[in-house]
Amino acid sequence: MLLLAGAFTALAALSSIALPASSITYILMIPFFFFLPGYAISRLLFRHNQELDVFILSSIAISVVMTILIALGLAISPVGLQQQSILVSFVGLTFAALVADYITRSENRQYEIEFLLPKREDVDPVIAVAIAFGLVLTSIFAYLIITTHPPSDTSINFISENGDDVMPTNATVGSSVDFTIVIKNGEGRSAEFLVQIFNNSAFYNGTASADNSYSAFMDDDETVQHGFNLFFSELGEQKIEARIYIDNEFYGEIHFWIDVQ
Repeated sequence: MLLLAGAFTALAALSSIALPASSITYILMIPFFFFLPGYAISRLLFRHNQELDVFILSSIAISVVMTILIALGLAISPVGLQQQSILVSFVGLTFAALVADYITRSENRQYEIEFLLPKREDVDPVIAVAIAFGLVLTSIFAYLIITTHPPSDTSINFISENGDDVMPTNATVGSSVDFTIVIKNGEGRSAEFLVQIFNNSAFYNGTASADNSYSAFMDDDETVQHGFNLFFSELGEQKIEARIYIDNEFYGEIHFWIDVQ
């Protein structure tokens, strides 16, 4: 069982790296997060003093607690909550507990495993309810893992006509401002990007002209640049806003302000 737990942990981690969007990986991630770390720690600390039902419950409970603690620790640390740091933390914790369990055994032992359905009078109601609650909690987390999209690493930035990120703050009526939008596709897949540029009048009308729209089909991790030229015919402070859509869904906006005199 110790070897199987170690092999399953390694398989789940490798699948997460090689097949990040596969349904196989999603299935392997459920025991990887919500059973194996607690199983390894329970083997190390409690295996000789627990009944099977309590052992299973403690494995689930410890795994859920360790998942929360590791996620919080990585999120507030300089390392950050990234795929690599998550995998290293969980694999390291599980393997450390399994190795410690193996080392602390004073002698080799052989186990004969026999599966028997418990009788009704043998079932502790408190333990049964706790196990049911643990299974429901694990199912909820599993559903969230399966249905949640991976975090986006997409970035959209303005670049001025001078090639830096210092955008102009002043303009005159009848003049125009040149700037560039830089888009990096960090969605983990190919996607269609649409950028629409609005100033005050266009913004309130809710439409952008064809000259102030740009679309591109981008591969994952691809970066594109597109220049825009915005003409000003009204006085006053104006908001220059770039709205970004990914596969026809609104992603976000960036903007800067310019005072037209």
